[in-house]
Amino acid sequence: MANRTKMLEALPRASGERLKAKYLCNCGVIFIAQVRNVTSGRTTSCGCLLKKLVGEYATTKHPLYFTYEGMIARCYRKSHHAYKNYGGRGIAVCSSWLESFSNFVKDMGEKPTPEHTLDRIDNNKDYSPENCKWSTPKEQSSNKRNNVKYTYNGLTLTATDWSLRLGGNRHLVRDRIKNGMDIEKAISTPVRKSKGGTCMSNQVIEK
Repeated sequence: MANRTKMLEALPRASGERLKAKYLCNCGVIFIAQVRNVTSGRTTSCGCLLKKLVGEYATTKHPLYFTYEGMIARCYRKSHHAYKNYGGRGIAVCSSWLESFSNFVKDMGEKPTPEHTLDRIDNNKDYSPENCKWSTPKEQSSNKRNNVKYTYNGLTLTATDWSLRLGGNRHLVRDRIKNGMDIEKAISTPVRKSKGGTCMSNQVIEK
């Protein structure tokens, strides 16, 4: 069996042929090339290397590549400024998208407009075809973790609105949930009042 550890392997030449020879490329293609070009290093493959480089260059120039690269960085590059809000809290990218940029493009399609950005439907779940969509800046802003909606007694409000409704600061419900309180209790427990009538918004009657 031919040795594939080298990029090119010379095959037996045709009788009387000195200038050209057959070569087996590392990719498995047999082709004819000028001997002097191979020995000088000018020819190093059947052409597959050039195709690969052109393909990689084309990928980085794709309009969605910056979005794709940013998604990967936020989830897996600890030095990224936003890592703590993504990979740092367990957000990952589905295996299909990690494996291939083309899979990401196939699943998401092109942006409807240049202003649209990649948005997760549920901000506590991973990047995947089922949990991602293209959103306008306004739509994405309304989907931030601070604006996740909760339903209690038939009323649906954002965490911020529930907090204000209870008479606390805008982060009351979010902080309660973050500290381990049950969601229903977090949006139904009234805030404790200090003796002077000031809301002690981060404290609760029940624990």
